[in-house]
Amino acid sequence: MRIIGKTRISSSKQAILVALTALGSICALLMPALASAATHSYEVLIDADGNAATGCTVSNSAGAAAGVEIIVRATVNTTQNTANATALERLNCQSGTFGAASAQPGHLTRC
Repeated sequence: MRIIGKTRISSSKQAILVALTALGSICALLMPALASAATHSYEVLIDADGNAATGCTVSNSAGAAAGVEIIVRATVNTTQNTANATALERLNCQSGTFGAASAQPGHLTRC
C-alpha cells in the first residue's frame, strides 16, 4: 500500500480511479494556457504495491521512478478555445517492461 498525497491506495482499481481524477484536473490547468492547436500527452505512474523493487523503472528528464506497475496515459487535443480528452490508455509492467497500451473505458471530456 502506498500513500499518495492524502489518498490511501489499497488496490490497483483504486489507484486507477485516483489517476483518472488527477487526469481530469488537466482541463482546469490547460484552459488558461490555450493558445493554439496542439496534442498533449499526460501520464500518471502508479506503484500499485508500494514496493520500488518490483515493477518497471520509468525514466525521463526529471529522473527515474522505480517500482511502477501501471501507467495511465491521457491524450488531450487543444485548440484556441477548447481542450478535448481524446484517448485514455493503460500500460502494464510485465517482466520489467511495459506492454502495449490498451484503451480504457471511461468518459472522455471536453473542457
